Amino acid sequence: MISPRRSDGLFDFADIFNTSLSLADQPGANVAKAVSPQTYIDGIDQSSFLLADKGVSNRRSIFYFWNDELSAVRVDEFKFMQKVQVADSVTRRGYNGGFSGTLQPTWTGLVFNLYADPKEEESIAIRHIPVSVPLVAELRRYQAVLKQYPPRHEISLK
Repeated sequence: MISPRRSDGLFDFADIFNTSLSLADQPGANVAKAVSPQTYIDGIDQSSFLLADKGVSNRRSIFYFWNDELSAVRVDEFKFMQKVQVADSVTRRGYNGGFSGTLQPTWTGLVFNLYADPKEEESIAIRHIPVSVPLVAELRRYQAVLKQYPPRHEISLK
């Protein structure tokens, strides 16, 4: 039984696959047997995080995408954004009828402390440059993974 509690630990949708297999007594190497060798398994087994009384997340980072474009990474409470949405770049805010803005690269990247600024209203990148170093390193690491395992787009009309 998973006890309800509050946590600020990271948990990604991709973790559901690995965690579910682990809870079904199929952890570790058995996860790799469930998919083809050409498929990168992005999930992490989070069963210890969910089941322990004071469980700690096994995930250290989360990646954000706009469609198939890698736009940001979060490590702990910090988020580095290299692409941002400008919601009112086409129509006035409030009259969009859904997202009708643009996606734009940032000039130097934006960094937010999500604990101090959960609405992402003020970038701390220029004042806290050392914070960017592990964030950018994690983003580059994942970009290398995407080169090794490029996304496959399959469209079916069936």
